[in-house]
Amino acid sequence: MTSQLTQTKEFIKLPTTSPTSLLEYLKAVGLMAITGEKGYWEQDQFKLNMESAEQLVQFFIGEYEPKPIANPWNKDSGFLSGNKLSPFLTSQAERYKRIKQNYQNILEILSENVDIKQHNSKELKSILFPLLENKIKDEAFADWLASVGTVTTYQGQETVQLNSLLGNGGNVSRNDLAFNYLDCCRQLWELDTGNPTPECQTFAEAAIAGIAHQKSLVKKGILCHLSPRNDYFGELDTSSGSEDYPDNGVSTQLANPVDYVLAIEGLLQFSGTVKTLKTERSYALYPLLLDMNAGSAQTSDRTENNKHECWLPLWSQPMDVEQYRLDVSNYLQYRLNNQIKSTLDLLEELSNASQHLNFNRYSRFGFWPRKGRGDYAIHIGIETPKGNDIGAELRTWRHSVRPRPSQTNATYNILMALEQRLVALQRGQGSYQELLILLGQVERHLSKLQSAYLRPVPLLSENWVRIAYLAHPCVEFRLAAALASTEFRAQISSARYNPKKGRFFWSNNRDVVPTYSLSTLTFALLRKWSQDLAHHPSQRSLLNTTLTDIEQLTQGSVNESLIIDLACGLALCNLPTELWAHQDPTFLPFSYRYAAYAHWHPDYSLSMPAIYGLHCGSTVPLVRSLRAQGIPNRLPHQIGNGAAITQALTFPVDPLYLGVL
Repeated sequence: MTSQLTQTKEFIKLPTTSPTSLLEYLKAVGLMAITGEKGYWEQDQFKLNMESAEQLVQFFIGEYEPKPIANPWNKDSGFLSGNKLSPFLTSQAERYKRIKQNYQNILEILSENVDIKQHNSKELKSILFPLLENKIKDEAFADWLASVGTVTTYQGQETVQLNSLLGNGGNVSRNDLAFNYLDCCRQLWELDTGNPTPECQTFAEAAIAGIAHQKSLVKKGILCHLSPRNDYFGELDTSSGSEDYPDNGVSTQLANPVDYVLAIEGLLQFSGTVKTLKTERSYALYPLLLDMNAGSAQTSDRTENNKHECWLPLWSQPMDVEQYRLDVSNYLQYRLNNQIKSTLDLLEELSNASQHLNFNRYSRFGFWPRKGRGDYAIHIGIETPKGNDIGAELRTWRHSVRPRPSQTNATYNILMALEQRLVALQRGQGSYQELLILLGQVERHLSKLQSAYLRPVPLLSENWVRIAYLAHPCVEFRLAAALASTEFRAQISSARYNPKKGRFFWSNNRDVVPTYSLSTLTFALLRKWSQDLAHHPSQRSLLNTTLTDIEQLTQGSVNESLIIDLACGLALCNLPTELWAHQDPTFLPFSYRYAAYAHWHPDYSLSMPAIYGLHCGSTVPLVRSLRAQGIPNRLPHQIGNGAAITQALTFPVDPLYLGVL
């Protein structure tokens, strides 16, 4: 166990690794750790800097030294009762010397400091973690201890926060992960001599190089939560007569001990730390291990039960294990509680930190309940965070409007739809226009509820408008944006802005305009504006639409429902005063030009009788109103498209381009 690897020549593919299996991901990290060589992910396989797969197999067989990992607080660890550890404590083999020495030290500490019978497993963790951390100096044991759990303090009471990657404190149900590891090592290297067992090469070739052998799997459930397919609760099916590795696919009980040993080596790279907040409460920190709010992730449902997720980093450039651990510990540490609680939050965090990271993708796993105690690690998908996401403007607000089990179906469903749409956008798959439409629907729904716990949507920046328009610069968007610039939000929602607090609140005003059709909406707005000329939108700066868009609107060649939906979403944004260039129309009725001139010029007005007359096809009231204000005209008494012209008057235009005076 003293020889070194020869000079490597290339990066070889490891066929038994995959980012979609927790076991196979940990194997890849474990192989990088025990060899000290660089590796990286090429699509769905791991590549390691080695001369050959055969060289890697021989290195593992000849050089690997079992690590002294242990869970002395667990009943089935062998430290609290029985003689399970005797074969390892009496071994004279050099390969097991490290285990023997450290286990003897642990037993001495237990006998001198702890009255075992007076404490349960939970209490023993709080007692033993700091004690063992100070007195057992073996690096691998320290890594194991820090990976299993971390001692935190709250109101003077110490407790151990556990890492779900290692079950419930280094055990899953009654399976002690550390003792399972010892059992695997014993199957690979003899205890009395330390030499490889007759089966060791078969196991190693199958697990590392993917060479299929008969009897390369053992009928024992050692993988626990790491590989649900190999869960030991299943019924063993030997009808196929095959136990070939790795394409078994039938049995639920077969496992390869080399898989488990390498997975443990991978787990040793996920040490936790502690952070104490101003509240004097300490939180355990683990790489990308987070609690998810009920209903906020694919691993959650509409219950009060939170479920863990773990996002494991993938990288496409060669990296050694030291760099891997450094990046993980520096940039990927998150609290288990009260911080990252949704898929979107984590995607945003990773996007913001992307310039510091060597990781470009993340393999996402959820911990789902299994038979007995503990959880399965189920693969959910590969995430690729995108940078510069303006959806981050919603983060603070979203914390108050998360989908919760206590909400009505309508509220829960629309807030869940918002979470999913934001996640899609962060993945680079969504549409800002679709998101704005949904936000408009959310605003109108919350406006009806007027709950103090479900606040109005915050004012969004101009970037939303510009990005959404560039993605799809359609006539409906221009019309909707122009309409939204008329302080449209105050007409469709009871949300009002409090400048002292710098946020929106729900007012008692429920006088909102109907939005079920464009004709009904426009008539309601025109009526409101004509009754309150002091607050007419022509008295403010507006985002004017183009006359060519008005032309299409009067000709009935636009999607009216889309205009309404977009306007309700764009009303939540800080709108720019310029976004597109003016365009001259081919034809616009002079009845519209004169009516729009009076309506949108700050020095004139358009009366409601004139609007009603136009709608009915008569320009007589309009002509009278115009002449009374000193605007000469010669309009026909009757027109055939009065309803369309009246509808078009709701959309602001620059009166200077109308060619009236």
